[in-house]
Amino acid sequence: MFSFRLLAHFKRRYKKLIKRDTQLEDKLRDKLNRLAENPKDPILKSHKVIASYDLMPAMSSAVTGDLRIIWRYAEDGSVDVIDLVDLGGHSGSNKVYQ
Repeated sequence: MFSFRLLAHFKRRYKKLIKRDTQLEDKLRDKLNRLAENPKDPILKSHKVIASYDLMPAMSSAVTGDLRIIWRYAEDGSVDVIDLVDLGGHSGSNKVYQ
């Protein structure tokens, strides 16, 4: 089981999104629980992304049709830690892909 380290950018996006849509919080929790259990769970549709907002290699996992969690294994080499980097959509002003 992985534990999470929430990076500042992720925290800001998370708070903003759940403030607008309380049902989204439940969906996010479910996907984060799945990610903690198994980052390769097929339901998450996890895949590599070229770069996140900070230009570091990362992974993307699906939350809803457009919403994605951007994450990577801990940079400091911590075992079983996932850094949650970003949260947003494929397109529009909140897109997470550069």
